[in-house]
Amino acid sequence: MVNRAMMLRGTVADAGLDVTDSSADVATTVTNIADAPGGPERFLVEATIERTWVEYDPTDGTSTNVGMTDTYNYVVTEAGTQSDSKVRLAKYDVTPEGQASADEGTGPSLPESFESSTTQPASTPDRAVHRKTERRNGVDIDPSIFRNYLLTWTAYGDETMPSGYPKFSNNCANFISQAYHQAGWYVTGGVNPNDTNNWDYDLTGPAGATDTWATARVLYFYARDKKGLRVMSNIWNAQPGSTYFMDWEGDGVINHVAGVSGRTADGTPRISQKTSNRHNMLLPTWKAIVDGSNPNVKWFGLREFRG
Repeated sequence: MVNRAMMLRGTVADAGLDVTDSSADVATTVTNIADAPGGPERFLVEATIERTWVEYDPTDGTSTNVGMTDTYNYVVTEAGTQSDSKVRLAKYDVTPEGQASADEGTGPSLPESFESSTTQPASTPDRAVHRKTERRNGVDIDPSIFRNYLLTWTAYGDETMPSGYPKFSNNCANFISQAYHQAGWYVTGGVNPNDTNNWDYDLTGPAGATDTWATARVLYFYARDKKGLRVMSNIWNAQPGSTYFMDWEGDGVINHVAGVSGRTADGTPRISQKTSNRHNMLLPTWKAIVDGSNPNVKWFGLREFRG
């Protein structure tokens, strides 16, 4: 964990920013694990570490609060020795029965031609401010509302969700859909959660959320094909309101989504997401985490505006 913290701090320094304050809070829960009669008693320990820090940008004198939450699981015996150790940095493996998951769903695989470049430009990234919509017509979104929603609900440091929206074990796509909804997209209604023309968090009847709402893989195609969002040529040119869809294994199947919640003075994007919680994290920091755990990852970025 110390090495990980130093790596993260290094990405901030490489971006020309200073860490002026940092803290780490740990919360643990212990659950008894039933074993065969006569065997040693074992306990599952889940430790949740909430890291927060402040990044100071000498270019414009601004300070930005950043945070991240990680969950670690390990097993101990009654004697207190650790055994069968296991680390889980994100809860991508648990989904309520009958609910959509960001790791599941229908939809074609993506060809490499849709992949966004991850090569950081030698010069300053494009700093042009994309236009904001002047009306909420159910297609366009307001990037400032999108950004503020991401920042508001990731500041809690856990899977807290506003009332009225569903909450799953995996909330990455659910959370981005909420931000799209708040920023201007209309829900469609309907009764079939598998219909890719439907986009809703609570369909009529017992169906619940649609695949397009709660599954990253299907949300990507809905946002691109139904809402007209553009494929991003390079992830470093993202603006608030853009989204990053990630294919952990590099097999053309999207598994995760995060939103762009800001940019530094020199144009470096910041991301916020759920499962696990990330609050306004620098893209270089997030990319270092992603690449370190998923060496074959592919990125598919979508731009937040039309035209």
